[in-house]
This record gives sequence, C-alpha cells and structure tokens, in this order.
Amino acid sequence: MSNIRRFCEEHVNANGHDIALTTSATAACEAGILALAPEADVVLYTDLAHPNVVHAIESASRIISGLRGEAFTSAMVCLRDLVTPGIDAATLAVRISDALLAATKDQRAIVVLEHVAYEEGLRIPIDAICEVFEGGPNQLLIDAAQAIGVWQPRNQLKANVFGCFHKFIGAPAGTGFLALRDRSERLPYSIGYTIHPEQPLDFPTTDIRKWEQTSLAINRLTERFGDAAKTEEEVRHFMERLRRHLSPLTSTLDDVTDPELRSHILTVQLASTEQAHRVVEELASHNVRVQEFRNRVRVSMGAQSRLADAQRIGSLLSHAVQSARLHTR
Repeated sequence: MSNIRRFCEEHVNANGHDIALTTSATAACEAGILALAPEADVVLYTDLAHPNVVHAIESASRIISGLRGEAFTSAMVCLRDLVTPGIDAATLAVRISDALLAATKDQRAIVVLEHVAYEEGLRIPIDAICEVFEGGPNQLLIDAAQAIGVWQPRNQLKANVFGCFHKFIGAPAGTGFLALRDRSERLPYSIGYTIHPEQPLDFPTTDIRKWEQTSLAINRLTERFGDAAKTEEEVRHFMERLRRHLSPLTSTLDDVTDPELRSHILTVQLASTEQAHRVVEELASHNVRVQEFRNRVRVSMGAQSRLADAQRIGSLLSHAVQSARLHTR
C-alpha cells in the first residue's frame, strides 16, 4: 500500500497521508463532498462535468440533506461559453474564477471543477484557479479522472482532488483515489470501509483512511507503474501528429491555439449522429475503440500510447469520417 500511495503522490502532487484509495472516481467524488460538506452551504459543478460526477453530487447532496434535516442544494455553472477563439490560459483562468466566485452568491461552496473536460478535451488551468481560491471560504474539489497519468499540477496541489487510474494509465478498473487538504476539522460523516486487515476500522476523525473503499484491483495497480513514464512533451507530440493526420476535419478545440489548454483528448465534429455512429462502427472493425457523443467522436492518447498509435488512429479515423460522409449524403 505504501508503494501505491507514493504512486498517487507522484501523479496527484499531494502527500500520501492525505490520500484515500477508492473503488472509482465516482465513489471518491461522493466521499469528497461528504467530507467537505460541514464547511459548505452548496455544491457547484460545471457544464463540463462528467455525468457520473453529476450523479455523485446528487447522491451526496441527498445524504447530506437527510443528515442535516434540510435541503443541501447543488447548482450548475456554465463555462463552455467562456472558451472563445484564440483565448489563452491566463485569460480563461480569470474568466472561470470570476464565474465560479459569482455563482457562490456569498454562500460557502464546494466547487467541483474538471482538470480536463471529458468530452471536448479542454485542459482547465487549475493551478491559476487554485491560487484564486486559496485561503477563501470556498473549497475546490478537482476532478482529475481525465488527467491522471498525463497532466500534473505544476505545484503542490492547492485543492482537494479525486480521480482514477484506469483511464489513461491503463490500471485495472476499481482504482480510484481521493486526496483532501487541511483535514483537522473535517470528516464527521463516514461512508468508508477498508479491506486491509492491518488497518483498524476505528480511525481518528481526521484520518483519510476512513474514506477508503478500495477494491482488490488496487493491489494490481503496481503492475502498471512502469506504464506511467510518458512525459507531457511526448503526449503533446503524439496529439499534434494526430491533429495533422485529421486535418482538415473539424475538432472542438480548433479555435483554441494555446497549447496549455489542449490535452490528450481530441473530439471530432461530424454533421450528424448517424455519421458519428458509422465512424464508431468502422473503427471498431479495426479494433479501435472511440467514444461517441451525439454527433462527436472522441479519441485520446494515454500513458501507454506510442507514436505509431497516433499515426494509425489518425489514418483510420480520417478514412472512417470520409466514408461516413459519402454514405450519409
């Protein structure tokens, strides 16, 4: 377990004693909201949030409402319209911070914010946003599920964070985590349990381990340690090669030129859901799995990706899109 916590430290940029291992990012999100709730009046999330994160927020809100005997509400903040053509990371950080702070309406808020948007692939400048929230009454809970293994915070993370290791590192499903900061007055609610016999069930109220909901898959995470060695520079190179293969196809971040806002996820825009479905089916026939969102198709590079993967996927996707367009005219 100590090796796994060191692994978490490296990728989350947090102290190992602040990390609890969970069955999934969704479970970690719910546990994080429950842990932070005593110091909050509302939960805010964004229109970039993964549906499972929204479900976790709704579930935690119901639990807290029952414990308090009064409604604990959540609200969505729209960020997509803040991403305008040619915007740079510094400007976007200011816009997002202003929008989130305005949405608190002078309430103490838990703000759930994505590091990388799961659908568009937009990389949020969380370091700058953390600086704005540092020391204030609101608490950031960063969703790092789409970033772990590729993008790391520049400095020691100044926020709470949750995520998982199976998406872009290639770890087994069931390997999530939750990292909490400044826990001295927190954690009165407990939904956690442990499967590790060396750890007692009666933890001090501030011990992060009380939130552990680990599965046996955690023990297999060490098998993947060597796969996480890809640097940001390598992934940038892979993605630029992929974009060149896909040109002149339209992607959701074509107007975003700042490399600090691009990630390892690229979403191609199609004319219709029928075209997107045809693209997914053709790629599946070549053993290439991509995700479909209405009239969009998402591809990505991970910690185990190679340059050959970017070239092959780019070539197959370009051909699949052209074929889909011909069949749906």
